[in-house]
Amino acid sequence: MAQKIRLVFRMFMKNGPLQIGFSVLFISSTFLLLSPHSLYPRWFASRLTGVGTLAVISALFLLPVFLLETHTNTPVGVIEKKYRALIRFEQCMLLGLFLNFIGVIGVFSLHIAFDKLVHFIAPCIAVAAGAQCIHVWFTISLRRATLYAASLVIASIFTWELLEFLSDYFLGTMSLGQTGNNVLIDTSQDLVAGLCGIAVAAFFTLKYRTRKRIVIIPALLRIDNS
Repeated sequence: MAQKIRLVFRMFMKNGPLQIGFSVLFISSTFLLLSPHSLYPRWFASRLTGVGTLAVISALFLLPVFLLETHTNTPVGVIEKKYRALIRFEQCMLLGLFLNFIGVIGVFSLHIAFDKLVHFIAPCIAVAAGAQCIHVWFTISLRRATLYAASLVIASIFTWELLEFLSDYFLGTMSLGQTGNNVLIDTSQDLVAGLCGIAVAAFFTLKYRTRKRIVIIPALLRIDNS
């Protein structure tokens, strides 16, 4: 296990976007954990945000370790192809996490448009990247992979909104309605934005599956039907 962790660490360190993304989020979340709560507004749960961010980036780091453990007999050439898809998935997830992170620390409160844009973009790139990663790693059709990815992201969206409600109710935070809207309206808009992002990603992923690039995020994803 330790050898696999070192292998994944070297893989991440060779990839600029992953290196920057993990470093920025790790340093930021650690600062939130160690800094005094008096630095922040009363409603902001700095330590909860720090712990949540560390938990997500830890899961993203350990995912390749788990996948490598379950593909020990896979040829090196195939593993390299799989890890290219996985790296693109990790890049997209870190981008979505970073956008949510800067929103949670207060940017969502500044403008409602940014809040809804993030709730659209994050699920969109998660489905597009997740579908490609599942397609490559588990050698199933892109259609089925897109269905699985969309289902996981939908479940994640509803789980996230539930966690925000529980955080507000038990910890006194203001995660819901952070933009100043009525809580029910704000939550409904977030869900609609997320579902629209999922639909757009699924549509373009399947529509352009025979082409070399997915139109919505061409810099990060490539379709591979082999």
